[in-house]
Amino acid sequence: MKLFTYSLQSDRPRAGFALNGDYFDLGAALVARGKTDQADLVQNGGLRAMLEHGLLDDPTLRDVTAAAGPEKLDPDAIRFLPPTGRPANVIGVGRNYGAHALEGGLQAQEEPRLFAKLTSSVIGHREPIRRPAGVTKLDWEGEIGVVIGKTVRGVDEAGALGAIAGYIPLNDVTAREFQFDRSPGQTTFAKSLDTFCPAGPVMLAAGDKVDPGGLSLRTFLNDDLVQEGKTDDLIFPIPYLVSFISRYVTLSPGDIIASGTPAGVGHFREPPAYLQPGDEVRVEVEGLPALVNPVVDES
Repeated sequence: MKLFTYSLQSDRPRAGFALNGDYFDLGAALVARGKTDQADLVQNGGLRAMLEHGLLDDPTLRDVTAAAGPEKLDPDAIRFLPPTGRPANVIGVGRNYGAHALEGGLQAQEEPRLFAKLTSSVIGHREPIRRPAGVTKLDWEGEIGVVIGKTVRGVDEAGALGAIAGYIPLNDVTAREFQFDRSPGQTTFAKSLDTFCPAGPVMLAAGDKVDPGGLSLRTFLNDDLVQEGKTDDLIFPIPYLVSFISRYVTLSPGDIIASGTPAGVGHFREPPAYLQPGDEVRVEVEGLPALVNPVVDES
């Protein structure tokens, strides 16, 4: 299943599903099947409400999303919202691809290097990444975001797979001067400025046929390929990350774990390259529509 959250102008968040390149309203498809209670839920809360009420576990949903729905959506006429709105937690994982650690002259660590992203930084597909005044080292980090589907604490790796709702493209935008040039370095702050967490537009729902170790990721800057990797290359695999984090933090439906970025960020290039107004960043996760965001000056 491929699910998303959208709105019509300033309307409430609604859930939709993608199938064979087309987009459909999920509520209308549920009404057509006589599932009016479920339809009301998805039409008034989107994907986040579905996760909070356990709707992804309903086998009817997979049947409904396997065929075209009665209400087809024009992707250019709707606003794609962040799939789970503003979640309680967005947790990032640093240096989780060996090649990325090496390009920064760093060694891989023995435990995950974690940081938080303020949820106020989360934006959706096609929304602009705003470069604040005084920030000149604006960088991209294409990642696979892991969406949590259930409340979990202290889960083992086997249980972690059952806690994952799905996977989304995510861009862990970073102001490198706050991370590296200032003392003390501020990783969380560098990654938490407004608009610094584009996510979506569509979530690939986890299931028996989705191997979190077999997802591919690519990042493009103005149509030039700048990053490429697979979750097979992660130092700490996705189930381990969910298990490790849940030892200490309660994870809730809609929370996102940014699983790490492969080599190819701008800061470690020779010479360094940074995002400029007028640029466009595209993050692709295999099998999903791309996450695309333009870059603008905040002023």
